[in-house]
Amino acid sequence: MAQVNFHGWLSADTDLRFSQNGLAILTLKVPENHSKRNQSGGWDQTGTTWWKVTFFGALAELWGNAGLKKGTHVEISGPSKTETWQGQNGENMSVLAVTDPAMKIITDKPKAGDGDNPWSTPTASQNASWGEPNNDEPPF
Repeated sequence: MAQVNFHGWLSADTDLRFSQNGLAILTLKVPENHSKRNQSGGWDQTGTTWWKVTFFGALAELWGNAGLKKGTHVEISGPSKTETWQGQNGENMSVLAVTDPAMKIITDKPKAGDGDNPWSTPTASQNASWGEPNNDEPPF
C-alpha cells in the first residue's frame, strides 16, 4: 500500500456509529484539491480527489466525540488503498481510502496575498498557507 499525506476540509459533520458487536466506526469524506501555477503567477485548481477516511475502535471514538464539523481543516497521513464494489446498476465503482491514519486538525487561517500555493501540503520548514474549502459533494 502506498503511504499518502494530504490535507482538506471535512465535507460533513462527523457521524460516529457502532457495529452490531459494539465496535466504534467513524468515516469521514475529505476532498484533496490539486492546483498548478498559471502564466500570470497565480494558482488554478486542476481537480479534486475525494478520500474516504475510516477510523475504528478508540480512534473512532476519540475523533467522533471531538466535535469536528463540516469545514474543519485536517491533515491525513496513512496507507492508502482503492476500495471497489458493484453499484446498484451493476456498474463497477471505486473510492480511494485511508484506514486508521494519523490525523491532525489544522488551525492556520489563509493569509491574503501571500502568493504561496494554497493547495499544497507544506513541509515542516514552510509556513502553511491554506485555500478555501471545496464544498462539492463527494462521489460516494
